[in-house]
Amino acid sequence: MKTALITGATSGIGREFAIQLAKRGYRLVVIGRRVERLEELKEAVDVPVEIIPMDLSKKKECFALLEQLKDENIDVFINNAGFGLAGSFIETDIKKKLA
Repeated sequence: MKTALITGATSGIGREFAIQLAKRGYRLVVIGRRVERLEELKEAVDVPVEIIPMDLSKKKECFALLEQLKDENIDVFINNAGFGLAGSFIETDIKKKLA
């Protein structure tokens, strides 16, 4: 069984990616800050789901995730964790994008 790793899987497009990949038979490794939402996702699909509660805005947790998954064979990686700014790319503050 192929494995998909999805960050930001608690809602929105990250959750939808997880649902669609589960429909295609992928085992899921889902990462997010809200455990209850990850648990709801796990209950909503019919494939094995590994939940990793983590805040990837923290550098320390990124390294912890890397260590935790070092022996994992990941076929699909969707890096959906992050934030967005409203407005034109040219008009939004570059410092906020790089923070």
